[in-house]
Amino acid sequence: MRIDGTTIFRFEIIPVDGGGWRGRWSRPDSFNSNGNAFANLRGGVKATDSMTGNAIFELVELSFDDPRPGAVPDIFRFRQTGPDTAEMLYVGTQLAPYRLTRATADDPLGTWDEGLIYRRPPPVPRAAAVAVPAPASTAAAATPQDRVLIGPQIRFLDLTPRAPEPTQPESTQPEPTGPDPAVAETSAPAAEPDADTAPVTPPESRIDAGFLDDL
Repeated sequence: MRIDGTTIFRFEIIPVDGGGWRGRWSRPDSFNSNGNAFANLRGGVKATDSMTGNAIFELVELSFDDPRPGAVPDIFRFRQTGPDTAEMLYVGTQLAPYRLTRATADDPLGTWDEGLIYRRPPPVPRAAAVAVPAPASTAAAATPQDRVLIGPQIRFLDLTPRAPEPTQPESTQPEPTGPDPAVAETSAPAAEPDADTAPVTPPESRIDAGFLDDL
């Protein structure tokens, strides 16, 4: 990674048997950076070997130990963009990818000026996706009122004042205190008359018009 012709970082990426990868990260022994600008580059060259190396599709991921207390490993992902160019993504940050150029063993490293601030060029914005307009029928139907609701809309706490509900008028007719007469008449068995008070029915007469015919 070069800024104004000065190499700030150098990565050596080497394939290993079994399809894995290993790397070596060379950088200033001491520096300050916000990810886009580098200052106070001091000391000699510090080199760190990678902890792990994996291939993720067309990417190579390398992780490097950070010895600072409580720090997490630095993870970089590399992708080749041309015969002699690549880009490096610093995983876990919102930084734009770094542009890398193929180096040789003769390229100098450690010729930085500690009094300078090295700022990398602003990243080239990627082409924005072109929005495809929806058909007229679909656009007309997508009104603010046409919302998709999942489940019923229930107010969590309703503090709206409400008028008291009207009560039903009570009946003015007195309620019966005894059993219903109609029920009593139909449910109570009829009382049989006493023997001494029942009317006496005379026996039916057997004398007819031809009573004296045989005499």
